[in-house]
Amino acid sequence: MRKLGDVVFHQNPVSMSVTASVQDAAIAMATKRVGSVIVLNKLGQLAGVFTGRDAIKRVLAKGLNAACTQLG
Repeated sequence: MRKLGDVVFHQNPVSMSVTASVQDAAIAMATKRVGSVIVLNKLGQLAGVFTGRDAIKRVLAKGLNAACTQLG
């Protein structure tokens, strides 16, 4: 069985601040060709993970403005 370190070795995960917009996260995910971004709090600590599915279910489906909605 492979370890997590074997899978993510030499990868640069996309990370953004909790204050970044959903639109910025979507653009970053499309540009980097990834399905999620790591969300960091103001201290640079892990606050969560934002996925494309989150964008659809929590933002677009509820009619929220992706440009004004923050990841946090």
